[in-house]
Amino acid sequence: MGRDAAAVACNAQPGALGDEDIEARCAEAVARGFEVLKLKAGGGDFTHERKVLARLRERFAGVTWRLDANGAWTLDEARRRLDALAGMGVAYVEQPCAGAEVFALGERAVPWAADEALSDAGHRARFLADADARRGCAAVVLKPMALGWMAAREAAVAAGALGLGVVVTHLLDGPVALAAACELARSVPGVWACGLDRHPGLDAWPAVPVPQAQGPWARRATGGGLGLGVLR
Repeated sequence: MGRDAAAVACNAQPGALGDEDIEARCAEAVARGFEVLKLKAGGGDFTHERKVLARLRERFAGVTWRLDANGAWTLDEARRRLDALAGMGVAYVEQPCAGAEVFALGERAVPWAADEALSDAGHRARFLADADARRGCAAVVLKPMALGWMAAREAAVAAGALGLGVVVTHLLDGPVALAAACELARSVPGVWACGLDRHPGLDAWPAVPVPQAQGPWARRATGGGLGLGVLR
């Protein structure tokens, strides 16, 4: 299938830096055509994770790397480790420390992205209104199933207007929610590579194709609505 001008690039999520088979999983994602890989961090020894990342970078040249710490580091650890990742080719580290603590990170050698911190409407409003809270932030990661579809889109538009990257991602959504998240991503001008690849959780649902979710791309569906077949 040729490149769709209305398509949105997607990142793959092969696993964690501490997984024994992470190199093989990254190779599989690259073979599927993904150019942006997001890896979980913070689950083990940071020195070891950094060495694994260096090995992956050497093998998979040209890949854009993102890390997601899921709030595993303390604020002090996050500051030190973001600086220690300098020169490692990391675009950003998602949610390096817990909740709204990320708003105190400031400028680091490697930027950070806000995810769970934005699930709270009050924290989200503060983040969008306060330049100091956004200092050092590269992007917002928005889950429509956590924020609500309209709130997620409003936050995406507001963040984009502030010059921040916008990444829309699933929350292990079912087929209808995943298709809707893809459509939301496609509606946001300049959206970055999004976390909208198919995921193993879909195996628990009836076998309904999600036409938008096509590996490295979230594409428009043909036909009306979300383009899904009828769920029975």
